[in-house]
Amino acid sequence: MGVDLDKGSFTGGATGGQLRRERERDWRQAQGVRFGGGTGIWGQEDLQRVLPCPCSLLGYLTKYDCSSADINPIGGISKTDLRAFVQFCMEHFQLPSLQRILAAPATAELEPLVRGQVSQTDEEDMGMTYTELSVYGRLRKAAKAGPFSMFCRLLTRWSDTYTPRQVADKVKQFFSRYSMNRHKMTILTPAYHAENYSPDDNRFDLRPFLYNTGWSWQFQCIEDQVLQLERRAQQDPDDVD
Repeated sequence: MGVDLDKGSFTGGATGGQLRRERERDWRQAQGVRFGGGTGIWGQEDLQRVLPCPCSLLGYLTKYDCSSADINPIGGISKTDLRAFVQFCMEHFQLPSLQRILAAPATAELEPLVRGQVSQTDEEDMGMTYTELSVYGRLRKAAKAGPFSMFCRLLTRWSDTYTPRQVADKVKQFFSRYSMNRHKMTILTPAYHAENYSPDDNRFDLRPFLYNTGWSWQFQCIEDQVLQLERRAQQDPDDVD
Protein backbone atom coordinates (compact mmCIF):
# COMPACT_ATOMS: atom_id res chain seq x y z
CA MET A 1 0.00 0.00 0.00
CA GLY A 2 1.01 3.62 0.10
CA VAL A 3 1.41 5.91 3.06
CA ASP A 4 -1.18 8.25 1.58
CA LEU A 5 -3.87 5.58 1.79
CA ASP A 6 -2.99 3.61 4.88
CA LYS A 7 -3.41 4.60 8.51
CA GLY A 8 0.27 5.24 8.97
CA SER A 9 3.67 4.74 7.48
CA PHE A 10 4.45 1.84 9.82
CA THR A 11 1.30 -0.09 8.95
CA GLY A 12 1.68 0.56 5.23
CA GLY A 13 5.39 -0.24 5.10
CA ALA A 14 5.27 -3.34 7.27
CA THR A 15 2.24 -4.73 5.47
CA GLY A 16 3.74 -4.02 2.07
CA GLY A 17 6.90 -5.94 2.96
CA GLN A 18 4.88 -8.90 4.22
CA LEU A 19 2.72 -9.00 1.10
CA ARG A 20 5.75 -8.90 -1.19
CA ARG A 21 7.34 -11.81 0.69
CA GLU A 22 4.14 -13.80 0.31
CA ARG A 23 4.01 -13.16 -3.42
CA GLU A 24 7.69 -14.13 -3.75
CA ARG A 25 6.82 -17.41 -2.05
CA ASP A 26 4.02 -17.92 -4.58
CA TRP A 27 6.40 -17.38 -7.49
CA ARG A 28 8.96 -19.78 -6.04
CA GLN A 29 6.34 -22.46 -5.54
CA ALA A 30 4.87 -21.95 -9.00
CA GLN A 31 8.27 -22.33 -10.67
CA GLY A 32 9.61 -24.99 -8.33
CA VAL A 33 9.88 -28.75 -8.56
CA ARG A 34 6.89 -29.25 -6.28
CA PHE A 35 4.49 -28.18 -9.02
CA GLY A 36 6.61 -29.34 -11.93
CA GLY A 37 7.52 -25.80 -12.95
CA GLY A 38 5.80 -23.56 -15.45
CA THR A 39 2.76 -22.95 -13.25
CA GLY A 40 1.13 -19.55 -13.70
CA ILE A 41 0.02 -17.15 -10.97
CA TRP A 42 -3.56 -15.91 -11.18
CA GLY A 43 -4.45 -12.57 -9.66
CA GLN A 44 -7.70 -11.97 -7.81
CA GLU A 45 -8.01 -8.19 -7.64
CA ASP A 46 -10.87 -6.30 -9.26
CA LEU A 47 -9.99 -3.06 -11.01
CA GLN A 48 -10.94 -0.86 -8.08
CA ARG A 49 -8.52 -2.62 -5.76
CA VAL A 50 -5.77 -3.10 -8.34
CA LEU A 51 -8.08 1.30 -9.35
CA PRO A 52 -9.21 1.32 -9.47
CA CYS A 53 -10.24 0.44 -7.57
CA PRO A 54 -10.85 -0.55 -6.54
CA CYS A 55 -8.66 -0.45 -6.01
CA SER A 56 -6.44 0.35 -8.86
CA LEU A 57 -8.05 3.72 -9.53
CA LEU A 58 -6.72 4.87 -6.17
CA GLY A 59 -3.61 2.71 -6.23
CA TYR A 60 -4.95 0.80 -3.23
CA LEU A 61 -2.40 -1.94 -3.67
CA THR A 62 1.24 -2.72 -3.06
CA LYS A 63 3.47 -2.86 -6.10
CA TYR A 64 4.81 -6.31 -6.90
CA ASP A 65 2.65 -8.25 -4.46
CA CYS A 66 -1.11 -8.73 -4.88
CA SER A 67 -0.92 -6.67 -8.06
CA SER A 68 1.63 -9.03 -9.64
CA ALA A 69 0.56 -12.20 -11.41
CA ASP A 70 0.54 -13.81 -14.85
CA ILE A 71 -3.13 -13.11 -15.50
CA ASN A 72 -5.95 -11.48 -13.53
CA PRO A 73 -9.36 -12.73 -14.75
CA ILE A 74 -11.36 -10.07 -12.87
CA GLY A 75 -8.89 -7.20 -13.22
CA GLY A 76 -11.08 -5.30 -15.67
CA ILE A 77 -14.30 -5.47 -13.64
CA SER A 78 -15.39 -3.01 -10.97
CA LYS A 79 -16.38 -4.31 -7.56
CA THR A 80 -19.98 -3.16 -8.02
CA ASP A 81 -20.30 -5.08 -11.30
CA LEU A 82 -18.57 -8.08 -9.76
CA ARG A 83 -21.01 -8.11 -6.84
CA ALA A 84 -23.92 -7.85 -9.27
CA PHE A 85 -22.55 -10.87 -11.15
CA VAL A 86 -22.22 -12.90 -7.93
CA GLN A 87 -25.77 -11.88 -6.98
CA PHE A 88 -27.03 -13.08 -10.36
CA CYS A 89 -25.24 -16.43 -10.02
CA MET A 90 -26.59 -16.92 -6.50
CA GLU A 91 -30.18 -16.38 -7.63
CA HIS A 92 -30.09 -17.90 -11.13
CA PHE A 93 -28.08 -21.02 -10.29
CA GLN A 94 -29.44 -21.50 -6.77
CA LEU A 95 -26.10 -21.10 -4.99
CA PRO A 96 -26.98 -19.77 -1.50
CA SER A 97 -23.38 -20.22 -0.33
CA LEU A 98 -22.46 -17.14 -2.38
CA GLN A 99 -24.41 -15.03 0.09
CA ARG A 100 -21.42 -15.24 2.44
CA ILE A 101 -19.28 -13.58 -0.21
CA LEU A 102 -21.79 -10.78 -0.73
CA ALA A 103 -22.18 -10.21 3.00
CA ALA A 104 -18.44 -10.16 3.77
CA PRO A 105 -16.96 -6.68 4.29
CA ALA A 106 -14.34 -5.72 1.71
CA THR A 107 -10.99 -5.76 3.47
CA ALA A 108 -7.34 -6.05 2.51
CA GLU A 109 -6.73 -7.76 5.88
CA LEU A 110 -4.06 -5.25 6.84
CA GLU A 111 -4.76 -5.64 10.55
CA PRO A 112 -5.54 -8.66 12.75
CA LEU A 113 -9.08 -9.48 13.79
CA VAL A 114 -10.43 -7.93 16.98
CA ARG A 115 -12.60 -10.36 18.95
CA GLY A 116 -13.10 -12.32 15.76
CA GLN A 117 -14.32 -9.30 13.82
CA VAL A 118 -12.74 -7.39 10.93
CA SER A 119 -10.94 -4.32 12.30
CA GLN A 120 -10.01 -2.71 8.98
CA THR A 121 -12.09 -2.20 5.84
CA ASP A 122 -11.15 -0.92 2.41
CA GLU A 123 -13.82 1.78 2.34
CA GLU A 124 -12.74 3.14 5.71
CA ASP A 125 -9.11 3.34 4.60
CA MET A 126 -9.95 4.89 1.24
CA GLY A 127 -12.39 7.41 2.66
CA MET A 128 -14.97 6.59 0.00
CA THR A 129 -17.33 3.76 -0.86
CA TYR A 130 -16.92 1.31 -3.73
CA THR A 131 -20.17 2.61 -5.17
CA GLU A 132 -18.70 6.12 -5.31
CA LEU A 133 -15.45 4.78 -6.72
CA SER A 134 -17.34 3.00 -9.49
CA VAL A 135 -19.00 6.30 -10.43
CA TYR A 136 -15.64 8.09 -10.45
CA GLY A 137 -14.13 5.39 -12.63
CA ARG A 138 -16.84 5.53 -15.28
CA LEU A 139 -16.79 9.33 -15.43
CA ARG A 140 -12.99 9.47 -15.56
CA LYS A 141 -12.60 6.91 -18.35
CA ALA A 142 -15.82 6.50 -20.32
CA ALA A 143 -16.96 10.14 -19.99
CA LYS A 144 -13.37 11.47 -20.17
CA ALA A 145 -14.06 13.74 -17.20
CA GLY A 146 -11.37 15.70 -15.40
CA PRO A 147 -11.80 17.21 -11.92
CA PHE A 148 -14.01 20.15 -12.90
CA SER A 149 -16.23 18.33 -15.40
CA MET A 150 -16.67 15.45 -12.95
CA PHE A 151 -17.66 17.92 -10.24
CA CYS A 152 -20.25 19.51 -12.55
CA ARG A 153 -21.77 16.14 -13.44
CA LEU A 154 -21.92 14.96 -9.84
CA LEU A 155 -23.55 18.18 -8.68
CA THR A 156 -26.70 17.06 -10.48
CA ARG A 157 -26.30 13.35 -9.89
CA TRP A 158 -25.77 13.68 -6.14
CA SER A 159 -27.88 16.79 -5.54
CA ASP A 160 -30.26 14.90 -3.22
CA THR A 161 -27.43 13.40 -1.18
CA TYR A 162 -24.56 15.87 -0.89
CA THR A 163 -24.09 19.63 -0.82
CA PRO A 164 -21.89 21.27 -3.49
CA ARG A 165 -19.12 21.60 -0.89
CA GLN A 166 -19.29 17.88 -0.08
CA VAL A 167 -19.25 16.96 -3.77
CA ALA A 168 -16.22 19.21 -4.27
CA ASP A 169 -14.38 17.60 -1.37
CA LYS A 170 -15.08 14.11 -2.70
CA VAL A 171 -13.91 14.93 -6.21
CA LYS A 172 -10.74 16.58 -4.90
CA GLN A 173 -10.03 13.62 -2.65
CA PHE A 174 -10.44 11.18 -5.52
CA PHE A 175 -8.24 13.04 -8.01
CA SER A 176 -5.54 13.72 -5.41
CA ARG A 177 -5.20 10.04 -4.58
CA TYR A 178 -5.66 8.92 -8.16
CA SER A 179 -2.82 11.15 -9.37
CA MET A 180 -0.52 10.14 -6.51
CA ASN A 181 -0.82 6.47 -7.45
CA ARG A 182 -1.34 6.58 -11.20
CA HIS A 183 2.20 5.25 -11.69
CA LYS A 184 1.06 1.90 -10.28
CA MET A 185 -1.09 1.36 -13.36
CA THR A 186 2.04 0.83 -15.44
CA ILE A 187 2.73 -2.57 -13.84
CA LEU A 188 -0.79 -4.03 -13.70
CA THR A 189 -1.23 -7.72 -14.41
CA PRO A 190 -2.89 -8.38 -17.81
CA ALA A 191 -6.62 -8.77 -17.30
CA TYR A 192 -9.67 -9.82 -19.26
CA HIS A 193 -10.88 -6.62 -20.94
CA ALA A 194 -14.52 -6.66 -19.83
CA GLU A 195 -15.57 -3.00 -19.70
CA ASN A 196 -14.76 0.42 -21.16
CA TYR A 197 -13.68 1.83 -17.77
CA SER A 198 -10.47 -0.19 -17.48
CA PRO A 199 -7.54 1.78 -15.98
CA ASP A 200 -4.92 -0.53 -17.50
CA ASP A 201 -2.18 1.86 -18.57
CA ASN A 202 -0.39 -0.57 -20.86
CA ARG A 203 -3.36 -1.44 -23.05
CA PHE A 204 -6.57 0.52 -22.58
CA ASP A 205 -5.91 3.76 -20.72
CA LEU A 206 -3.06 5.62 -22.40
CA ARG A 207 -2.86 8.65 -20.13
CA PRO A 208 0.07 10.28 -18.32
CA PHE A 209 1.25 8.44 -15.23
CA LEU A 210 2.93 11.48 -13.68
CA TYR A 211 0.65 14.31 -12.56
CA ASN A 212 0.83 17.50 -10.57
CA THR A 213 -1.13 16.13 -7.63
CA GLY A 214 -2.19 19.60 -6.52
CA TRP A 215 -4.46 20.13 -9.56
CA SER A 216 -4.23 23.83 -8.68
CA TRP A 217 -6.10 25.24 -11.69
CA GLN A 218 -8.81 22.57 -11.75
CA PHE A 219 -9.39 22.64 -8.00
CA GLN A 220 -9.55 26.44 -8.04
CA CYS A 221 -12.26 26.28 -10.71
CA ILE A 222 -14.19 23.89 -8.49
CA GLU A 223 -13.74 26.16 -5.48
CA ASP A 224 -14.93 29.21 -7.43
CA GLN A 225 -18.04 27.33 -8.53
CA VAL A 226 -18.79 26.16 -4.98
CA LEU A 227 -18.48 29.68 -3.60
CA GLN A 228 -20.79 30.96 -6.31
CA LEU A 229 -23.39 28.28 -5.48
CA GLU A 230 -23.09 28.96 -1.75
CA ARG A 231 -23.61 32.70 -2.27
CA ARG A 232 -26.63 32.01 -4.44
CA ALA A 233 -28.08 29.69 -1.78
CA GLN A 234 -27.67 32.38 0.89
CA GLN A 235 -29.41 34.97 -1.26
CA ASP A 236 -32.30 32.65 -2.14
CA PRO A 237 -32.67 29.84 0.45
CA ASP A 238 -35.74 28.49 -1.34
CA ASP A 239 -33.90 27.99 -4.62
CA VAL A 240 -33.46 24.22 -4.88
CA ASP A 241 -31.04 24.64 -7.77
